[in-house]
Amino acid sequence: YWKFMKKLMVTKLLGSQALERSKDARADELKHFYSNLLDKAMKKESVDIGKEAMKFANNSICKMFLGKSISEEKGEAE
Repeated sequence: YWKFMKKLMVTKLLGSQALERSKDARADELKHFYSNLLDKAMKKESVDIGKEAMKFANNSICKMFLGKSISEEKGEAE
């Protein structure tokens, strides 16, 4: 089962065609990540890079596979 799931993930979800199709979603999430960091910098707030990077990764993956990021649904990804 796990070999099949790994093959499915690599070929269908993370293959070159799938990554090309999701390029816009990943670019949108990167822009959101940068603007979030810029907003916090302008407010002179401290930034937990680990937490922000995790939110970015979670939102990117969700947007690629589900079509929307977690932060769109619940306000923020944890």
